[in-house]
Amino acid sequence: MILVCGGIKGGSGKTTIATNLTAMRAKAGKDVLLVDADEQESATIFTAIRKRDQSQRPQYTSIILRESNLRSEIDRMRTKYDDVIVDTGGRVSRLPMCCFCRLTPEVLTSGRSKMSRSF
Repeated sequence: MILVCGGIKGGSGKTTIATNLTAMRAKAGKDVLLVDADEQESATIFTAIRKRDQSQRPQYTSIILRESNLRSEIDRMRTKYDDVIVDTGGRVSRLPMCCFCRLTPEVLTSGRSKMSRSF
């Protein structure tokens, strides 16, 4: 499964949702990749703290990707993991969101958005 947590509003909980879903899926025994596509890199910081403070909990892989290679890299890695969860930053333009929509039917947006999809 590929799940994108995105939306245009900053501070709406995208990173919280992405990181908690990643931890939950890892706890359920899934091999999970968390893609931090946000310039603030908060998901990466959370992952580093989690690995340091809770080393006995199920772990997952976390990487940083930016727009230039985001779609192609996720597409390339999707078969290597049970789940790929993408944390996007605020101010996501319509073009990258359309790229995500072609990549996966599961696009989770925070706040109101005309591009929301339910699953």
